[in-house]
Amino acid sequence: MGTWKCRLCGYELIPGKKYCSRCGAPTIWSLEKSDTEQIQKKDSVNEQNDEERKEDGLFRKIESESVDADEEIGEEEERYKKGAIVFGICMGLILFGAVMSPFMAESANKNVKSTNVSSEIVLEKNSRKNAESELTEDKNTESVQTEAQSTESLVSEYILAGSDSRYITREEIENLSLEECRLARNELYARRGRYFSDKELQDYFNACSWYEPYIQPEDFQDSVFNQYELANRDLLLQYERELN
Repeated sequence: MGTWKCRLCGYELIPGKKYCSRCGAPTIWSLEKSDTEQIQKKDSVNEQNDEERKEDGLFRKIESESVDADEEIGEEEERYKKGAIVFGICMGLILFGAVMSPFMAESANKNVKSTNVSSEIVLEKNSRKNAESELTEDKNTESVQTEAQSTESLVSEYILAGSDSRYITREEIENLSLEECRLARNELYARRGRYFSDKELQDYFNACSWYEPYIQPEDFQDSVFNQYELANRDLLLQYERELN
């Protein structure tokens, strides 16, 4: 049997005593039996409720602690999962780099080789272009030299070069012999494509590379001469007469 307490002040009662030793309030032993039984039932119910409330509070506390523990476990699992994912990604990248490294190195080597080959091809093309340019320049130089030599040779074939396009001076012909004056005068006719009845003159002009005859002596007319040719012809003819 449990202890009994005063309903007013809560002080522990002495069994069988009708009044509370502290506040003097009537106890259960001062009441009738029916009232006593009701009070005992109420007290029993209250004690049972108190026990239930204590048990419920303890259960809730345990449940709250359990929930907190579950939350902590869940957070720990979440952190572990995230760490595992990050670790897996890092390992995957490392493995990918390890696998791809030889291929990347080979690709880089191929690119370097391709660049080198391209550079060699460009250098070879440039060398060929330079060589071709040098050959072209040499050919042009040779052509110019050949043309110059040809011009010089052609000029040297004339006794009086340019006598068909300029006035010849007296000083130019004073050092010529009579035969040279004769050839210089007939040179004007030869330039115009005239054949010669004189075999000696014909043979002489046939040896000249510039001579291209197409007019017979009887068909030739002095009207084809320009002003320079007419003046130079008269000057040479006059000098020939002087030498005779």
